[in-house]
Amino acid sequence: MQATKDDAFAKAVEWQSLSPVQSWVLAWARDIEIARRPDLSARYARAKSNLEHEIPPSPKRPCVN
Repeated sequence: MQATKDDAFAKAVEWQSLSPVQSWVLAWARDIEIARRPDLSARYARAKSNLEHEIPPSPKRPCVN
């Protein structure tokens, strides 16, 4: 998280814009909110695990929504 914050501030100076810092703050707030709520933390971990193990669609097996 510290490296991401440092990168955001460096980009803010380079771009002369607060957008990178605003983006970092939103990501930080998201992570804090997930960490402080066990229900969200469990849902996030489950969703992340499902995404990491998901098989991408192929022409023979199209994605089903």
